Amino acid sequence: MALIVLVALTCPERPVMITVACGWGVLFPALAKWFRASISGECEGYPRWSYFLCITQQLALICLAAALVYQLYASPMTIEEWMRSPWRPGMVIEEQVHALVLGAMLKDFFLGTATDYGFIAHHSFVVIGCVVCLTLPMGVGITTINAIQAESGSILYNLMLVFPSTLTRALYFIVMPMSNMA
Repeated sequence: MALIVLVALTCPERPVMITVACGWGVLFPALAKWFRASISGECEGYPRWSYFLCITQQLALICLAAALVYQLYASPMTIEEWMRSPWRPGMVIEEQVHALVLGAMLKDFFLGTATDYGFIAHHSFVVIGCVVCLTLPMGVGITTINAIQAESGSILYNLMLVFPSTLTRALYFIVMPMSNMA
């Protein structure tokens, strides 16, 4: 609900964004309830089910990234134009990326999994950053790519914790630094 209010206040001219935020706002609690009931244990002091919820969100973001690549390939707009572009009607995928990241950050507060100060500070700054990105006069592509690349590194961290193996550790330690340099 807070996500919907936040988006409505910052983006009143974008009703699609508000609708998307509502969708994620319903999906996350439903998945959380299901994961909480079916996945037990902890990872790094946090409920294991919360990592599965994050991974689900991050997989959805990867699907959005693939849709975005297809959309850009089919578009007459160049990548450079899109990177610098202002928010325009019809930028639904870009809006979904930002709504998904916002929802993912806010869900930890509402589900009670944000418990230590570092975690709370990180999530708070990400929420503020997302809201700022939604109000920038230009740079939609840059901010959208930034959101995707940040979450692509995070999914590897979550996978490494939930499915510890040499492969997940190697992927994390190779890709995470690259996602932070991009």
